[in-house]
Amino acid sequence: MANALKKLAQAQLGSSDAAIFTVGGATTYRVFKIVVCNTGTANLTFRLHHVDSGGSSAASNALFYDAPLAGKQTLEFGDGLVFETGQMLRGLASAASTISVTVVGVSVT
Repeated sequence: MANALKKLAQAQLGSSDAAIFTVGGATTYRVFKIVVCNTGTANLTFRLHHVDSGGSSAASNALFYDAPLAGKQTLEFGDGLVFETGQMLRGLASAASTISVTVVGVSVT
């Protein structure tokens, strides 16, 4: 039986860089969708980083870097992203507790 899509992580971004999703154990995930939603009315910016084990967020691993997201706007992306053991999705926003991030995918190992 094929693995069903499931919510792997969900969090509201803070104004400081933090982990949203970390792969533990000997596991690999294929991420089919990352949804970024600005639940407020103000225009904000956000950063998301695909960080290797032991690494930290940097311009070199950014998926989005100070990307604008208008109030009440939702952005979806991610088909084909692979997260392996120890890798993380990390992020932050220009204002805390207003942008939510949901990660949807399957375990492939």
